[in-house]
Amino acid sequence: MDQIYPDQGLIDVLNAIVGPDLQYHLFVNDVTPDLDTVLTDLTEAAWSGYVPITVPAGAFSFTSLAEHVGQVTADQIPFPNTSGTDQTVYGYYATYPGGGNLILCARFDGAPIVIPYLTTRLVTPGVANYSSLFS
Repeated sequence: MDQIYPDQGLIDVLNAIVGPDLQYHLFVNDVTPDLDTVLTDLTEAAWSGYVPITVPAGAFSFTSLAEHVGQVTADQIPFPNTSGTDQTVYGYYATYPGGGNLILCARFDGAPIVIPYLTTRLVTPGVANYSSLFS
């Protein structure tokens, strides 16, 4: 039996996912996330000056619903490199603040990405999902 989310239900589910705020992190190990990825598979950036960024639930807004795929996004968030040297990253992931569960993760297109000293890598926070399963 397939479970479906009617389109309005999908919007509600997406808003619930971002409801408790999401904390975005960069990872520095060469991982290509898949459905089996867990938080311990990712090595968080740890250079001097790096901090994860919390995006409050109110910053997310519904951005699209097309062909039963919905998406909520927030304004881009900056990850500045003030470490004194160039830094290499592979992607980003999100958790709930203070929580140990991986909510989402993505590898950057063209990874690895070098963030030169005194520059910033922008990430667009977002969550997307399907409203129905096709069988």
